[in-house]
Amino acid sequence: MPQGAGVSGRLYQLLSLEAAKEARFHAGYLFWRYYSLVDSEPMTVPQTFSDGWKGVEEAIAMKSGVWNTALSCLLISHKLALRRQFHHDTEWGFDAASAREYLVLSPYKFTLKEFGASQRDVLQTLGFRLGSATPGAYMDELWRALPTLSRMDGSERELIQDEAWEILRKALQCRKVLRFPLSVLTGAALVEAVVRVLAQNGQYDTFARRDRALDMRRGASLRKAASKVSREVRLGIQESLKISKQDLSRCQRRLGMLRAK
Repeated sequence: MPQGAGVSGRLYQLLSLEAAKEARFHAGYLFWRYYSLVDSEPMTVPQTFSDGWKGVEEAIAMKSGVWNTALSCLLISHKLALRRQFHHDTEWGFDAASAREYLVLSPYKFTLKEFGASQRDVLQTLGFRLGSATPGAYMDELWRALPTLSRMDGSERELIQDEAWEILRKALQCRKVLRFPLSVLTGAALVEAVVRVLAQNGQYDTFARRDRALDMRRGASLRKAASKVSREVRLGIQESLKISKQDLSRCQRRLGMLRAK
């Protein structure tokens, strides 16, 4: 992300580091958990302003509240990351940006007192249960545990990892993401990422003998071929994460629907 006017160097680092992908995901996940518990749609605002300025003020207040909650979740997630509850990478070895620095990210103005109250509201609503497992932790476990993944070279791993995080980022666009446990969501994102990368590159050497892969390419689409040769990855993920084929497939289908969005 470009460093915008008013965004401090420390906050810019927090938002830009590769390791920040996990903190941003966790912030988004906390955001949807919060709104599922308060039983409200965060972007529900008046469609018309028939009440005159009262309607305008209500719309602004609602949007401002959403931004306040979103930035509260981001700050909470960064604090957890910097305490190394989630991350052990040396990239995170610097002081957290002050709360005041987060306020410049919002198009709406609210005070530090309001920002602090929002953070307390988020924590209390969630019962201070912020979660311990994260997609990054599950992915690290799978890369180590599955021979099919662990024998990949660095460039293949980077492509698949980046694609998996992009899939997870898109999943956060809707709170239906909460329908799936994080283990299922991460496993499905990784399977889908493997399929997409293989289909895009048309290279199956890591997963199958070249002659078999080429035969499949002649008789089916690249995606179908990629799905077939990545079957070992799917089975390994099901076994390692103790999730059913049905749950993994249903979640992957949901994530696949987000491709064009």
